[in-house]
Amino acid sequence: MTPSCAEHYDKLYADSDYCRGITTCHKMILGLRPWLKKLGVRNVLDVGCGRGRMINGFISSGFKVFGTEISIALLRGDLYGHRILPLTLKQLMKKGAEEWDFVIYSDVLNHLWEPSEINEAIQWGSKARIGCLVGIEENSLYATTNEGQQLWKDRVEANITSECSDQREGNSFIIYWTNA
Repeated sequence: MTPSCAEHYDKLYADSDYCRGITTCHKMILGLRPWLKKLGVRNVLDVGCGRGRMINGFISSGFKVFGTEISIALLRGDLYGHRILPLTLKQLMKKGAEEWDFVIYSDVLNHLWEPSEINEAIQWGSKARIGCLVGIEENSLYATTNEGQQLWKDRVEANITSECSDQREGNSFIIYWTNA
């Protein structure tokens, strides 16, 4: 996501109550907590976590969670006591994904314009110790059709070496995999 995009979100959400609720996509992701526990996931990186609305659900289940967010407006005020780092995706990808058991991109990659950036982010997440997840929320242009959802699944499958699974609810969907 470019700095100009971050500035756009800063302006858009500066005076709003954005990120107070849990979305359909987040509910599906949080529903995977028992599966993640069985896989041995202990720490999770929530990329583009906004104000951290999904983090509480992971912490209450015993996970260690860190988040990243580029929008300064979203990082102002009460962050529910979470550790949220103000990093762009490019800055984050300079670190090793191997530091994390599981990487979550919830409603993040659909904000990238360049296919090469999306591919690079998927490949980086695939270096996490156990697995990765891409979630696309129903308000995204890319999630409103079966064809759009299939394009995302095809993009993920083209950039990973293991098999992926997906869940759909309405126009929201998640694609997740374990790293071979």
